[in-house]
Amino acid sequence: MDKLLNDLEPNFVRSENPGFNVPFKGRKRPDFYIDPKKSVVVQVKATEILYHENYALQYTLRFPRIVVVRRDKSWQDILTLKEFHEIRVTYGGKFAKRNNEVGSSRKVNYQPEKTPYKIPTSEREENSNKTSAQGASNQQASSSKYFTISKSYKTRSAKNVSATIDIDPKNAIKIQRNVFNSLVFCAIGSQDWKLSTEKEIILSGGEIVQNPTSDMFAIIAETLSVKVDKLIKKGQYDVLRSSWISKCLMSEKIEKIFPEDIFAVKPSTRAELDKDFDVFGDSYRNKNSSIETKKLLKRVMDEEKDNDCNDSGLDDSLEESSLPCRKRNLQELDPKDAAKIRKYNFLDECKIAIRGEIHPQDLFKYQHNVLFYGGHFAHDEGEVGVTHVLSWDQNSPTKQKQLSAFVVKPKWLLDCLASKKLLDELNYMSE
Repeated sequence: MDKLLNDLEPNFVRSENPGFNVPFKGRKRPDFYIDPKKSVVVQVKATEILYHENYALQYTLRFPRIVVVRRDKSWQDILTLKEFHEIRVTYGGKFAKRNNEVGSSRKVNYQPEKTPYKIPTSEREENSNKTSAQGASNQQASSSKYFTISKSYKTRSAKNVSATIDIDPKNAIKIQRNVFNSLVFCAIGSQDWKLSTEKEIILSGGEIVQNPTSDMFAIIAETLSVKVDKLIKKGQYDVLRSSWISKCLMSEKIEKIFPEDIFAVKPSTRAELDKDFDVFGDSYRNKNSSIETKKLLKRVMDEEKDNDCNDSGLDDSLEESSLPCRKRNLQELDPKDAAKIRKYNFLDECKIAIRGEIHPQDLFKYQHNVLFYGGHFAHDEGEVGVTHVLSWDQNSPTKQKQLSAFVVKPKWLLDCLASKKLLDELNYMSE
């Protein structure tokens, strides 16, 4: 199908103005139309032909499927309108084998023949041996046996049926340890995983609901399914991974929620997490182990893959939206914490360009430093919003559009990086 669509796509013509006479008489107009000369012939099958007034032909196929693409046929060899109606009349619009068979004399409107019930031979012999004195009673017994159900069709015993009924785990499980202290959870996942998780939560003093409620603690999800995604879009629940439950059970206490433990959280929980972690889950206060650092770098790389960096003109590692200490992050932090890391964001309002020839390695170094400390890097000093121009060539003409920018020596940026603050540009003006 993909190959067929790729072959036909260049020939798609919008139905508003196909450029040639098209009998759009039906209510339902196609989105695209293909000139028959540029199309292909396909062999299709369907279950029946249905009347449908929305189409120009007033008929459509039910459950149509392409059998084969007939590239050996030209567009002039296709089924004509006359042949279509002949097939419709001959088969009564039904193509299923149980409805029509070619060459058979069966009626179009097929009705299955009713086969009368026959008494088994053993029962007939038993009835024939009855005495004539019991004729009336035998006739009544025979009548009752006429509707007797065979033993092979008897239903399962009550014992087997009760074994398949789901029993509320809370009624059958006793609390062994009080870890969750009556916190309410909703587990969403496969049947086996769900039952196992609910059992562990109840054993540990928690409570289970089958549908999310406003007063529950969190949703525990096995994977990011369609149902979980719909709940996340509502923004009303904390959706945690099952790994958080495992950590709580191992330590036998309620563990702190880390970014790697969540699928999504509601705004209030997100605000609490932003006080301790950046957008990638890196802690502002705690040091990371080598394993945690590897996981953090993997999350950064995955985030960069999701963001299209081709338009930036820089390496993927220079994507500004994924760099730390951005101004939008500082506004979400506690003032005391923001003051401690503000020195790493002092170039936030600067857009710096380069004038003159510079070695590629030096250019790469300047780009990384500017972006890391919150600044923006311009590839041309003629771009809108450039605030500083680092001049390596004093004889290079200044572009009229950038007269408002500070044209400074490269030493200005080096001294700013060394002191972790903006310095007065007047002391570094390029002559």
